Amino acid sequence: MPQSILPIIILEIMKCFGMKYVFYKINFGLMASYLATANNSSHDRK
Repeated sequence: MPQSILPIIILEIMKCFGMKYVFYKINFGLMASYLATANNSSHDRK
């Protein structure tokens, strides 16, 4: 029955993309915060 299989496939795809999206978002957030602190510390030193 495609009606019962399709939602499961969509959920699996959404879960996969959701994990990747969250992973990349966390990495981007860490990188942005790291760059921000690095810039702030370099400005403080000057």
